[in-house]
Amino acid sequence: MLPKQSSLRIGILGCGEIVNIAHLPAYKGGGLNVVSCFDTNESAARETAEKFGIHRVCTSLEELVSDAGVDIIDIAIHLNGRTEAFQRAAEAGKSILLQKPVAHSMQEAEAYVSMAETKGIKYAVNQQARWAGTHLAIKRWITDGAIGRMNSLRLDMRGWQDDPSTWYVACPDFTMVDHGIHYFDLLRFFAGREAQSVSAMQTTVPDQVNISPTVYMAIVDFGDGLIAEHSFHNKVETPSPWDMSIVVDGDEGSILGNFSTVTLVRKDGTKIVQTPSSKWFPYAFLGPIADLMDAITENREPIVSGRSNLGTMKLLLGALESADRRRVVQLM
Repeated sequence: MLPKQSSLRIGILGCGEIVNIAHLPAYKGGGLNVVSCFDTNESAARETAEKFGIHRVCTSLEELVSDAGVDIIDIAIHLNGRTEAFQRAAEAGKSILLQKPVAHSMQEAEAYVSMAETKGIKYAVNQQARWAGTHLAIKRWITDGAIGRMNSLRLDMRGWQDDPSTWYVACPDFTMVDHGIHYFDLLRFFAGREAQSVSAMQTTVPDQVNISPTVYMAIVDFGDGLIAEHSFHNKVETPSPWDMSIVVDGDEGSILGNFSTVTLVRKDGTKIVQTPSSKWFPYAFLGPIADLMDAITENREPIVSGRSNLGTMKLLLGALESADRRRVVQLM
């Protein structure tokens, strides 16, 4: 997962929690060259710089993007301010890693792709869940034909994010759009093709703090006989609410996975259990930036390029539309 050439220089835009607990620990562990950072909260930027040995703290967005010593801008801020940051970085010729969801509308998502292609820069989306060890193992078995032809795919997620002190309880459609995008993207990743249609529903839980639904379910038709089911209950009232279950069934066997373990069971009696050492947090955050660096070096598109990620946005927003209008949404 390490880049083939690690000397490319990274500038960080946004020094909040996710940068401090995931981005920078992963980058530091991979020996990446983070040279500068900027946050509108200067004290947060200075604390982050001191903690991770970042030599330059910029005092403005312009200072960060105009720095000739920066090759890549990691845009790790919420939706407010992203468009300006993306445009300024693109105009400065910087490659960009942008957080998911890139936007809350296809129009905005397509605008980022257009900006990047017009300026001729590399643009990747930080769908880092693809690089978690268990997810990579599942994809590898699927690609290698270990379970034959896929017939069904199920991804069920349980958690608790209803803390009134957090920003996301006031974020419209947080559970499905801002968090659920991880799992819709994983469905595309495992399926290896684009979704044809989606049907979804969502609901609120009594006494929840979140302004938007905390429970949803979706059925996705990927065509050629593959149907996927995905659910997320984000207000599970138990001491240990976080749990994930992935089941992929094929005509030669099945793959079962969770946060830490994946199991292959074939109809010939073969059973293989793996416990990948690379966890989602923080290790998987090295994947998108390392691939972007390789894409720059090899002059190719990143694996999760902005254009490629439009497929995930289309599926995600289709699910939201389906839940709102109570009907199947055709995507192709």
